[in-house]
Parts: sequence; C-alpha cells; structure tokens
Amino acid sequence: MTISVRRLKKPTTEADLERYFSKFGDVANVKIVPDGNMGCCGHQGLVKFADKTAFKGGLLEICHFLNGSRVEVTPADIWITKRFGLLSTSN
Repeated sequence: MTISVRRLKKPTTEADLERYFSKFGDVANVKIVPDGNMGCCGHQGLVKFADKTAFKGGLLEICHFLNGSRVEVTPADIWITKRFGLLSTSN
C-alpha cells in the first residue's frame, strides 16, 4: 500500500518521511515529489509500505505532524504510484 503525504514543509527529506512513517509499519520505498508534479501545489511525498499492516494501526485516521507542520495523509492513486515508480502488485 502506498500513501500520499501532502503539505510537507520544505526541506522535508525522504529520510524524514521514512523515519516518521516507519513507526506504522515496514516502509519499502519513499519518494519526495517536486512541486506541481501531482496536479496540485505544495511539497509532497509518497510512502510505500511493505504490506497493509500500517493501515490496521489507524494510519489514515490520525493527525500527522512532521517538521512542525500538519500533513495530509491519504491513500495514493494508482496513476501517481505508477508515474513515480512505486507501483507493484501490493499497492
């Protein structure tokens, strides 16, 4: 499963995303997406988990704060994960 993380405060890094979201499950891949490449404004990222256990822990129901800013976490669309190279059979 892959999530989209929006409203990231610059200069959030891929390491920051991996460190934060690894407490919800095994992170398989992380990608920071440059501004404007996902059809909306703002610094964004994609976090791919190794399996769906992260979603059982309430990942989507929790308010998330990263680098002093509240971020928006939603399931990533298939086209986004494919476009940025995170698509696999486990999405």
